[in-house]
Amino acid sequence: MPDSKTWHRFCTLKDIASKPCGSEIWTFGYLTEVNLADGMIVLSFESVNVNVLISMLESSSYQKGGLYTCLAYVERCSVLLAKVLKLSDGLNTDLLVRVASKSHS
Repeated sequence: MPDSKTWHRFCTLKDIASKPCGSEIWTFGYLTEVNLADGMIVLSFESVNVNVLISMLESSSYQKGGLYTCLAYVERCSVLLAKVLKLSDGLNTDLLVRVASKSHS
């Protein structure tokens, strides 16, 4: 179980590597790959790719190239277990990066 300091931490995909396993984080990225047979998608942002396990989610249609926000547990380096995955097209990625940067200060 993650401790309260790591719950709902907002970060960019590149910051995930520094998060301990079990941390619960919010992040975002563009959907670049969907593999429903393996229950996995790939989110990408600024040349960083992260596998997201979606087996805990209800089946949904996924929009390749869409911007998604994701609440997930860090399973291991570059692998997340999604609790919530939302299509968030229309959000400003510059603003998301600024919010993620402030949550680290």
